[in-house]
Amino acid sequence: MKGRLAIIQIIRYIVAMFRLVSLASVTAMSAVLLSTPVLAGEPGPGQTIAPPELDPLVVGGAFAAPCQWPTSVAVANGTTTCSGTLVHPRVVLTAAHCIAPQNGGSPDVMRFGESRWAPQFTVGVDSCALNPDYDYELDWIGPKDFAYCVLSEAVDLPPTPPLMGCELELLHEQAEVAVVGFGLTGKGNGDAGFKRWVTAQIVESDVPGIVAAGTDGAAGCSGDSGGSGYIRLEDGGWRSWGILTAILTGCDGPADYVPMASMVGWVEEETGFDVTPCHDADGTWNPGPACLGFAAEPLAVGNWANGCAGALGEEPATCGPSLSEGDLEPPLVDILAPEDGREFAEVPAVFDVEVAAVDPGGIAVVRMELWVGGVLVDELERPATAELEAWTFADVELDAGSYELRARAFDITGNSSDSTPVAVQVGEAPGDGDGDGSDGPGDDDDDGGANADDDGGSESDGPALEEGEGCGCRSAERPGLAVLLPVLLLLGLRRRRV
Repeated sequence: MKGRLAIIQIIRYIVAMFRLVSLASVTAMSAVLLSTPVLAGEPGPGQTIAPPELDPLVVGGAFAAPCQWPTSVAVANGTTTCSGTLVHPRVVLTAAHCIAPQNGGSPDVMRFGESRWAPQFTVGVDSCALNPDYDYELDWIGPKDFAYCVLSEAVDLPPTPPLMGCELELLHEQAEVAVVGFGLTGKGNGDAGFKRWVTAQIVESDVPGIVAAGTDGAAGCSGDSGGSGYIRLEDGGWRSWGILTAILTGCDGPADYVPMASMVGWVEEETGFDVTPCHDADGTWNPGPACLGFAAEPLAVGNWANGCAGALGEEPATCGPSLSEGDLEPPLVDILAPEDGREFAEVPAVFDVEVAAVDPGGIAVVRMELWVGGVLVDELERPATAELEAWTFADVELDAGSYELRARAFDITGNSSDSTPVAVQVGEAPGDGDGDGSDGPGDDDDDGGANADDDGGSESDGPALEEGEGCGCRSAERPGLAVLLPVLLLLGLRRRRV
């Protein structure tokens, strides 16, 4: 009876999909598929594993050299070899059937490198989730066959984010793509677990929601399920466009891929990570702080010790203006501490300067400078994807005298603006001491460093005082960021999540 039900189920899938799928169960169904089996879970060196009849290595492909296609990862849970794609420093996309409970469940780690058996490094998995509309018993493969895993820590590699929006028009018939995976080189070869890649073409698919790629002699095979499809754009950067769900008869024809664009909305909502740095989840062009250029040399042989560092493509402008073109507003910046008019009795004074800054364009502030009396004394930098938080210049030391502090903020596209000045006094103010009218050490031309002229007349290219600002008082025209920041957040004018 079980054998009859298995035959009926397979016939139903063949009629629905018009192709032989790449999966089978370990029970009576395996006997039905003996003529054209497509197996995953291939044994590694020195191991004997009974394959659970899962998954679509790359047929006709080449072994990947160190650091080639670094965002293509091995997904393995002990009995199964699959593939996946790192689309965000903490998110890997793969096929749902690869990590379904019936096939061993979620992996403990993701394996980076060119071999499942000897990875360059592994990263722990915090959690994985299957597409909630996926049913292993009814939809083992097909358009619903996708899942994600969140890593326990970020992995910094040249990015290959999902193809989105108008970019999807590139996935036309005969378009040249690259397919990568850890599967077999051919049916029954038993050599899964090593990263291989091949150039292929998009071909016609008669299955809604599926993009097919590959031909006889250049396609996916068992172990490639969840594997990566890549395509190069005019900006020189590569994007990931799909994950492999199924293949044709015995690794001899095109493979079916689920377009990543169909899943990113759910992935972003569930994980809280922005896996589409240049688009919104619905495909609308909306470049964020990570939309700066993507992996341009995934075929370059590199070194895992330096993170497979490689050239990036140009700043993307595929579906609209680039990040730089669209960001014309300078940052808003304000010194939070010390407060204007602060007096420090102890000489020298040592204190922290805290600065808040936001970019009204919704991008990012990436550099902050601290100027004292017209002299640049310190600068800080942070990645565009860093959390929105105050900038702190720690342990600023000033001798006795009167000083004017200013902060200058730069956003990711080079726009800059200065804070209103903050006046501080270290030691006694002129006239408070012995009445000799001396301005103290701050008036000494030989002091150098941060002890600049009291009138701000330094020839430095630092922030210049505007007329009427000699008192160092805070401008009444713009409120401090202590007030502006909550308002901006309420209006949603903050950086996109990362």
